[in-house]
Amino acid sequence: MNTTVAIGIGAAGLGAGLFTSILIAWRSARARREVRRKIAALVTRLDSAEAGAAIERKLPIRDALEHLESAIESMTIGGDVGRSDIERISQGLEHLTLGLMIVDENSDLVVVNAPAREYVEARADNAKAYSKIQELLDSALRGGHASGEVELLGPPRKNLRLRAWPLDDGRRHIGAAIVIEDITEVRRMEVMRQDFVANVSHELKTPVGAVALSAEILADESDPAVARRLAARIRDESTRLARVIEDLLDLSRLEAGFLPPREPVSLGLVMAEAIERVKGSAEHRSVRVTAWEPEPVAVYGDRRHLVSAAQNLLENAVHYSPEGSVVEIGAAPSVSGVDLWVADEGIGIPEPDLERIFERFYRVDRGRGRESGGTGLGLAIVRHVAQSHGANVEVVSREGHGSRFTVKFSERAEMPPGPQLVKGSAELEMGEPEGQATA
Repeated sequence: MNTTVAIGIGAAGLGAGLFTSILIAWRSARARREVRRKIAALVTRLDSAEAGAAIERKLPIRDALEHLESAIESMTIGGDVGRSDIERISQGLEHLTLGLMIVDENSDLVVVNAPAREYVEARADNAKAYSKIQELLDSALRGGHASGEVELLGPPRKNLRLRAWPLDDGRRHIGAAIVIEDITEVRRMEVMRQDFVANVSHELKTPVGAVALSAEILADESDPAVARRLAARIRDESTRLARVIEDLLDLSRLEAGFLPPREPVSLGLVMAEAIERVKGSAEHRSVRVTAWEPEPVAVYGDRRHLVSAAQNLLENAVHYSPEGSVVEIGAAPSVSGVDLWVADEGIGIPEPDLERIFERFYRVDRGRGRESGGTGLGLAIVRHVAQSHGANVEVVSREGHGSRFTVKFSERAEMPPGPQLVKGSAELEMGEPEGQATA
């Protein structure tokens, strides 16, 4: 009995020990598989999917660890070598005119350059842009390409074009990028181009239609008085048509990059010639034009274009001034160079129109502009003449209280030889204390 029990107990102990050994061995094998799987996942991210798959299927733990060590070492060396390249790219992105944002797979911001930085937060002035950017990035994170445009009312008013796309490393999505392009100037030029085509068509169509109608009536007109009036109408409309074409040609030459000759031009002579050209319209409207030049001044440039600019400023001033008022044109040294200005006591310019008055054919008062016979190109010519001479034009105006246009030249020239004033039908005379001239 005791022998039998002892044998049974020994057999049971042996069975338990064997089971324990088998369990430990099974757990160890499972642990090795788990370790191999994790090593394979790391190698897949650091090296390649093929290397990771090989480790998970075949390689012993020791070999797998050696492969992982090698992948980490390669990544570290590559990181050291590429650090300067990353810095160059980072600095280059800061100087792009396009805004760039990059987010990771969790929508966390990874990269943002200077032009895009103002749209990172949903502030009141860019909430619309921020919302659209987030919408497009979310779409890109889901694997799609997305684009759109946003108009911000400002101030200042802006138009943004947005393009977003997903980023991946060949195996999975790792984030998304979006480019922000400011197309405000492009949209403004498109509007200007559309307005130009419409306006030039109208400006040419009106006199051509008037000439055609007058000629048709004149062909069957027997009354000499009526015939004379129709002939005068044809002459006036033909003159207006020629003036529009001449202004368009001048403007196209200026916009083509006209560079004025470097020769000194007396602004006193420029003012005198400009006054002479507007004398007729000034007398017709009973507007007195005065010139003021405390000392003779000259600038480098092209006399013909400078006279054209001064004439256009004077014509505008005369056309928009009430009868009996005074228009002044003057020139004098300034801190930065020389100023040429024209001031009037006319209707003034509303503040919303100040940004557009130098556009071709733009008129603050369209009906009044056509009534006065202007082409709508005068201030555009003034701006381009100023730019071609390295000058800029400043405007100070208040609605109902007149305007003052100043062309500011950055350089003063030596006075050229010869007469400083031109006497003619303008009857330009310099006054004694202040040196005023009238037409």
